[in-house]
Amino acid sequence: PASLSGLILLQIIHLKANDFTGTLPGSIGTLPMLSWLDASNNLLEGTIPSSFGNSLSLKDLRLGGNRIYNPIADVLCSNPVINGGRTKMHGCDAIMCPVGTYSESGFAADDEGCIPCLEAESTMYLGSSECQSFSARDYFNMFYDVMRGDEWPDQFKRGWGDDSIDLCEWSGIICDATLEISGMSFPVYGSKYET
Repeated sequence: PASLSGLILLQIIHLKANDFTGTLPGSIGTLPMLSWLDASNNLLEGTIPSSFGNSLSLKDLRLGGNRIYNPIADVLCSNPVINGGRTKMHGCDAIMCPVGTYSESGFAADDEGCIPCLEAESTMYLGSSECQSFSARDYFNMFYDVMRGDEWPDQFKRGWGDDSIDLCEWSGIICDATLEISGMSFPVYGSKYET
């Protein structure tokens, strides 16, 4: 919580694997004595506040296993102290492995760096510790989440997220005669073509 930022002598924050949700407060990155932050394996979302990149006391930053996405601030990727100074060798990968790569710790922790996923596998967020295969349904569900489908008008939400309904029956999904997905069709909100 942001209230931790008032504890100016705080040096270690260990919040690993507690199912915390929300975003990482930027104010924690300004703690002058903070040397170790482990908030890995939670349900945190968003980006890493750039305030963490300005810290010269933060030596260990572990955020893998969350729902963190790009961009990672340049100031963080070039910080010479964080994660053993590995940013000198690995840049942003020393903060979190990029999408499509993984490592046990979620960041480039050794000379090998982040390992690319095998063909037909990927990761969903930065800082993953494993790769996985995604189905077309998974990608469409991600699309629905990213595009705030829960806010769409009802006629455009038909079928979305319902695993009992074939993808070709979802509103806006276009399939050919063989029931292969061939496209998507959605109005541009706010345009004169919106229905």
